[in-house]
This record gives sequence, structure tokens and C-alpha cells, in this order.
Amino acid sequence: MASKDASVGFVAAAMLSNPGGAVVVPTVIALVLAAGIMLALSRIDELDENEPPLLKSRIPYCGHLLGMLKWQVGYMQMLSSKVPTYSAFTLRVFSNRIYVICDPSLIQAAYKNTKAFDFGQFVVESSQRAFDIGEQGMKIIRGETAPGYDPNGPFLNGNDGDSFLNENHKIMVESLSPGTGLSELNRGVLDKVAGFLNGIDGDGETFGLYRWIRDVLTLATADALYGPKSPLNSDNSLIDALWDFEENMTLLMLNFLPTFLAPKAVASYVDPQDLEVWTLFLIN
Repeated sequence: MASKDASVGFVAAAMLSNPGGAVVVPTVIALVLAAGIMLALSRIDELDENEPPLLKSRIPYCGHLLGMLKWQVGYMQMLSSKVPTYSAFTLRVFSNRIYVICDPSLIQAAYKNTKAFDFGQFVVESSQRAFDIGEQGMKIIRGETAPGYDPNGPFLNGNDGDSFLNENHKIMVESLSPGTGLSELNRGVLDKVAGFLNGIDGDGETFGLYRWIRDVLTLATADALYGPKSPLNSDNSLIDALWDFEENMTLLMLNFLPTFLAPKAVASYVDPQDLEVWTLFLIN
């Protein structure tokens, strides 16, 4: 091992001492650095015996990332179909590892094993990335501004304590569980869709069916959730912004060069005009 290091040092020293090697020097330095990086990355491929088997990509280190960029969530289904005997597998993205569980029984076991899997932590971190929430907003979500907050206590106040995330989760479960609340919400959406259908006549403009269905269902759902004064009703351009965000939410959650890989999604939540519309809606 020492002889290899000595030979590398000798080559670098020879190049640096060469008067005509001004152009070659950066290349040699880059090659030495690249060799060190590749050596460090090769050691990361080693998995613990308790980890799921590693599913390698054709392009080392970033191949799975490229697949997720192109097919997003569908990429996991494509990988699972290639290894149907795997109940779970590991993906390597640079120095990070992603565990993909395919077996429904294992998925249920993971949800129940709250000591080993902390989904609350995942929700908090992914929300911060996806919605670009500042630190003050994250303190509210984590419950750090709640009365009686214990900085030495469990995360999210034990997942049952006073925090915005916990309270929001309770409201969503109560509202979207089968029952009167969900029935009223569905009825509101269907009534709005019926209104759009009844307004169609033979002399109207021609439009794409998918785009029309998308916009109608978006407006109907927003109307049922936020009421007739929903910002989407007053500014239909927000529909495109919403779907640009939804299409690239996975990339935002990864937080890997979002400005370059998901520019439309980033623009959808930093537009000051959109923020002003929602602010006026919440105030009124």
C-alpha cells in the first residue's frame, strides 16, 4: 500500500517540476483527487448483514437518482418488477441509502415498529424540503413554540403532544375517515363538477379533454376544501402552479439541485403574487 502511495506522489512531483507541464498539472491533481474519491465511495457499497440486498444501477452512484428523476415514484415499481423475489432492497445514491419495501406484510410491520422507523421525522424533514419552510415555521410544526415544550423531550412531543403536525394529522384523519365529513366533502366536489358539465354547450371553445378534467377536478376540490373564495377561483393560473409543484414534489423532497432539476416547481412556491393571493384569502 505504501509503494502505491509513493508512486502516486512521485508522478505528481515529476509533473509539478516539469517546466512545460503547466497545462498537465491540473489534470494530474484532478486524477489523484478522483482516485481518492472513488476509493472512498467503493467502501460505502459495503452493506450490513441486516440490510436488504443492494440493487445496483448501470451508472454507478447516480444511476438510481437519474431513474427517479425520469420516472419518479414509478421507478420503484419498475425496479421491484425486475426482482420479484426481493421483499425489500437497498438503493445507493452517492453516499445515501434508500430502503424500498415491496412485501405488504413487511410494510405493515414497518409502520407498527415505531421504535425502529420514525415516520414523523421523515414527514417533518420532507415537508421542510418540499415546501421550502423557514426555521421559524419548522419550530411551529415541531411544536417548539407550544406552551410547556420540553427541549429535552421526545421528538414532536412524543408524536401525540401539542404540535402543528400532530394537530393537523388528527384533523385530517377525522375529516377524511369514512363518515359524514367525507361524504359532505365528496358531495361538494361532485356538485361543482356537475355545474361545469351543465355549463357545456355546443357553441363553446374546443379544448383538450385531459386538461379540462384536470382543471375542473382541481377547482372543484379546492372549492370543497376552501369554499367559494378559494384563491384558485380568483386566479386560475394557480392551477398550473399547483400541478407544476405536484409533478416535481419528489425532486423537491430529495432537495438535490431543485433549482436546476425542478425549476417550475420552485417557481410555483416562490412567486410573490401567489403568496399575496393566499395571504389575503387567509386574512379574510
